[in-house]
Amino acid sequence: MNKVLIPEQPTLFLFICLFFIQMQVLRAQNNISTSDILKSSFKTSQVLFNEDRATFLSNANLKLPFIESVEFRTESRDLLLERQEYTIRISPNSTRAISRHNQINKNRLEEVEIENQIQINLELKKRYYLIIDFIFNERMITLFEEKQDQLNDKLFLLSEKVYDTNFDVKDLIETEDDFFDTKLKVSYLKEENNHLKRRITLSLGVSVDSLKLDDDRLLQVEQILNHDQKDSLGSDNLPLKLMKLKINTLENEMQLSVAKSNQFLDYVQAKYGGKNSFLFNENFSIGLGFKLPFFGSSNARKGAVYHKKLSEESKILYLTNKLKESRELDQDALNSAIKNYTLLVEQNEKSSVSSIYETYQEMEGISPLILLKLKILQQKKKIEILKSEYELYTSYIRSLASKELLFKQPYLNYLSSDVNLQINED
Repeated sequence: MNKVLIPEQPTLFLFICLFFIQMQVLRAQNNISTSDILKSSFKTSQVLFNEDRATFLSNANLKLPFIESVEFRTESRDLLLERQEYTIRISPNSTRAISRHNQINKNRLEEVEIENQIQINLELKKRYYLIIDFIFNERMITLFEEKQDQLNDKLFLLSEKVYDTNFDVKDLIETEDDFFDTKLKVSYLKEENNHLKRRITLSLGVSVDSLKLDDDRLLQVEQILNHDQKDSLGSDNLPLKLMKLKINTLENEMQLSVAKSNQFLDYVQAKYGGKNSFLFNENFSIGLGFKLPFFGSSNARKGAVYHKKLSEESKILYLTNKLKESRELDQDALNSAIKNYTLLVEQNEKSSVSSIYETYQEMEGISPLILLKLKILQQKKKIEILKSEYELYTSYIRSLASKELLFKQPYLNYLSSDVNLQINED
């Protein structure tokens, strides 16, 4: 009967168990999903900084008080204490100035929130492209490594026929060139793969030696071809909303300045000058200060604000036209990518190379070199189709972004085969 050997030192046995458990956990952590990468958009330093700014503006008391200032003044008469004068002067703010100031604070908070949303959208877009680049880079490495092995086998077969009378030297030279080009391409793709891995791990805030992106639930090509993209570009476009909000803030700042300039009541004061010559009588008075209307400086400020407002409105018009143009160009690029991919797939399905290869495989006496050449042709078509598929995915995401669909809340993972899969903010 076999005996199970248990280490005499329990602590050593426990340490070994914990080590293997930890290794399993680390190995599981290396397998990440597309949603994990997309969710990291909400944890970038700029997004967190903007959230802190919004929290400060929400909680801080930035309201304009009804009393602008309180002054206490004293004046000596003949250095006699009984003739010392005391004055309290209060300068108020008008209700109109208070209303404009509160609106400015509200606008600034909304500006920060919109700027943060724009930053989140930018981070999301970058991560969508990063995911696509990484997935297709790994697939491309696989295809080119297969091609490299095929070319290597072909070189071996050609080397055995060097002394044949019908030997094709040109074929050997072209195969060697293709082999070295493919080898160089594989090296470049692997270096790019390492670069993309570093970018992903940096975005996730982790450090791992190996990284495996789970693409089993990746959006299928058929889903892209059948996806109905609605045109949603309009008044809710964030850059346009931000520019309009800044114009509104400018107007309120001008109105605040005008309200302060046109404020009729300047101050209210109470003055006490001690006892006068009559018994029990006090020198006590109340005074009011009024501003006389003067519009010189106010008109200058109005002119500067209106000039800036016109400049911002022209930028809004330019941005609106640019967004519409970009949206149409991105949609054209998507339609072109769909057309090119569909055409390549149809050509590959109708190609006689696959049928000839299958037929030759069943026949006896067919040269292995001929079969290998057919396999290399098939591999070339696979690479071209994969390149077209990559363009299809990038054009799809670009089109969603230009139409604001990529950034609609609740956020959806548009690279997942589950069209309703949400990206939750942790």
